[in-house]
Amino acid sequence: MTYSEVVLWTLLRRGGLQGLHFRKQHPFGRFVLDFYCDEIRLAVEVDGGIHHLEARRAEDAQRDAWLADRHIRVLRIPSGLVVHDPNRVKSLILAAGAEPFERPWGRTASAQ
Repeated sequence: MTYSEVVLWTLLRRGGLQGLHFRKQHPFGRFVLDFYCDEIRLAVEVDGGIHHLEARRAEDAQRDAWLADRHIRVLRIPSGLVVHDPNRVKSLILAAGAEPFERPWGRTASAQ
């Protein structure tokens, strides 16, 4: 795990986020999810600098779509945010878990 993933795992482990149970490095299909909570069907991915590359963004989009087809939402969090503002990250995770499931490509312009 990267440093930022260790920081996030420290926040999530043992139900540290309102009792939600997250697994780290959770295998799902052909992918390994950084963190996954089955209760809210949420994958949390910590994205470092490589995720800003165009080719990687395309791969991430395909992966996220594959997961969405299986009713798993994906929350991508920049690694710097995890390290510098972990309380904000906790809020983002809770908010993402509370949202109704919606495929990202299914939104209309007026719903965005």
